[in-house]
Amino acid sequence: MVVKEEIFELFSKNDVFVITTHISPDGDGIGSALALKRGLHSINKKAYIVNHSKTPKNLSFLLASDKEIMSLEEFENEVSLEHYISVVVDMGCFERLGSVLSLIKKGREIVIIDHHIVDVPEKVFSLIDTKASATGEVVFDLLQRLQVPLTKEVAEPLYTAIETDTGGFRFSGTTPQTHLVVSKLLETGVDPSYIHTQLYEKESPIRLKVMGEVFSTLSLTPKGKIAYMQLRKDMLKKLNARIEDGDDLVNYLMIIDGVEAGFYFKEVSENVTKVSSRSRGKLNLDRFLSQWGGGGHPQAAGLLMKENISTAISIILPKVIEIIEK
Repeated sequence: MVVKEEIFELFSKNDVFVITTHISPDGDGIGSALALKRGLHSINKKAYIVNHSKTPKNLSFLLASDKEIMSLEEFENEVSLEHYISVVVDMGCFERLGSVLSLIKKGREIVIIDHHIVDVPEKVFSLIDTKASATGEVVFDLLQRLQVPLTKEVAEPLYTAIETDTGGFRFSGTTPQTHLVVSKLLETGVDPSYIHTQLYEKESPIRLKVMGEVFSTLSLTPKGKIAYMQLRKDMLKKLNARIEDGDDLVNYLMIIDGVEAGFYFKEVSENVTKVSSRSRGKLNLDRFLSQWGGGGHPQAAGLLMKENISTAISIILPKVIEIIEK
């Protein structure tokens, strides 16, 4: 993509940046933030990453130190800034920034870097490419425009961002440009085998037990085109597990023969349910979940629903059945 001149000047002429991403960050959010921070450091600028949520365990291999990504409390206790530019990567919407939103609003300017369709408020800068497979691709273009040296330290989080958001380069958003970008990342010495192992082959015994509990709830709708499963608080209590131990299981629903859409419901609290979904075929999940404030991509989207888990299931499933099975 062509980086807007105003965005280039904003990064060129300012020296201090605070970067964040959404609640419960994924590989694209963490990878994009780290690559941007390291890239800015390499051209003698100050940059801090401050996130609402902890870095997921399977992404912690990307961190050069425990403080490379800070909590809001750590940042406020250890860093004092009068002026800075706020940068939000892989945002989706401002509501997904959690406690860090107040910090972002204090920035002299706000920049959104994303590949989702985003409702950008007035006086907020944006660098958005909806044709990109991941926000990591957009960050790559920005760093190239800023003439940031492409080192392995920058390339590894970018590769992780793109690999995870394309589902291992199998989602429909993967383009020839995606592979051209990745080829340049690989030239720095990035090891795909190592990254795959860190992302997907470091499961703990407790996570496998949680997976067993979740998979035991697997259900199919009457015509077998929709699969769904759930994670409830009582399952976690029984295993002395955390809700994070049940993350990223929705893709398993799509390996079931004949399934066109999969939904994974997680009980965050008594009246909050996280919904993760995948599809192939005629259901546009970004558009479908937007009626409750969710979104993402046509074939992969999410939602934080202010309903208990049973109500969330009873609201969403009939509407999906109406689209796919009637």
